Amino acid sequence: MTKQFFACLLLALAWVCPSQSAEVGDIYYHDKTFSNKVDPDKVPIGVVFWVAPDKNFGLIVSIEQLSTPLNSHDAKSYCANFQTLGTKVGDWTLPRIDDLQKLGNSYKNGKLTNNFTTINNVLKKVPLASQLKAANYIAYGVYGYWAHLSNGYVGYAGSTSAQYEVRCITGF
Repeated sequence: MTKQFFACLLLALAWVCPSQSAEVGDIYYHDKTFSNKVDPDKVPIGVVFWVAPDKNFGLIVSIEQLSTPLNSHDAKSYCANFQTLGTKVGDWTLPRIDDLQKLGNSYKNGKLTNNFTTINNVLKKVPLASQLKAANYIAYGVYGYWAHLSNGYVGYAGSTSAQYEVRCITGF
């Protein structure tokens, strides 16, 4: 077989099986596929909240919201041990402060973005999903950095015992 044959085969496969690129607000499923609509034949596990400019990488927030706030140590442990259908322990993590800023509303060039509302509008459509709260979420860090997702404010708790909301993230 020639190089030309393999090149044609790759082009044909790319045409028949195009790669899927995710967009902010897409639902992420247990089989590592994305859709901008709820698919009743698949199990949703997250929502895309950020995509790199080249579309080769992105971040997903879990559809599950922990019911009780945690301190930074417990939140980090919770997310490190979090798993869903299609994922395993170690796939999810506690977001860093810049991840929370991408997930929630944030100020860019003096204007507040609408990420919080966009993600919540998607979460409303996903069965059994919990919406993001208009509250302070804990970020990865020794002393509890936090971000308020609905208004874009960030802060530093200065204490390992301060408790905040928790939402785990993963990448694709």
